[in-house]
Amino acid sequence: MKTFPPSPLAGFSDQFITTQGVIAVHASPADLDRLVTHALVSLANQRERVAVIAVNTYFDSYGITRLAREQYLNPQSVRQQIQVVHADTIYQVQQGVQRLATSSERFSNIFVLKLLEPFFNKRIAPVEAQKVLTKTLDTLQELGAHRARVLITVPPAKNPTRSYLIAQVERMADSYIQIPTAAQPIEPMQAALF
Repeated sequence: MKTFPPSPLAGFSDQFITTQGVIAVHASPADLDRLVTHALVSLANQRERVAVIAVNTYFDSYGITRLAREQYLNPQSVRQQIQVVHADTIYQVQQGVQRLATSSERFSNIFVLKLLEPFFNKRIAPVEAQKVLTKTLDTLQELGAHRARVLITVPPAKNPTRSYLIAQVERMADSYIQIPTAAQPIEPMQAALF
């Protein structure tokens, strides 16, 4: 497993662009949001088409616009390269991924943001969650092998009893990257020089 120092986000977009297959990234939600925003703007600026499945989350289109403006890019041109679909349940996630697999529209990149969020739901039977996740990951693997680069973001588990789902994603991915969280702030007494 490749592990980056606490702030690798600036160079990640370049690494993603040169990698084929499925990449899974495990990091804090804040780091994942920054990483995705930078990667999307970078890819869109290169006229790459990106499909995004935003799972159990809102999609930060304002962040995309801000970053595009900071980089002196046309925000509308950047947003035109990105197609976003929202999914709230495990079945909507599976359906969104399946639609990408059967769509005639071609994307060079597929981002599945916070893939495991609905799979951690305690109301979903563990066997059902694992069955649907397996089918979803199989389809993503097929897409990554033949049609597009795939990025799966994996925030920390909300339900520790289902951490095996993270391990399942890790095993399936061609590349699994864990970005460690920044160190805790030093307490004032520890920072004394003398």
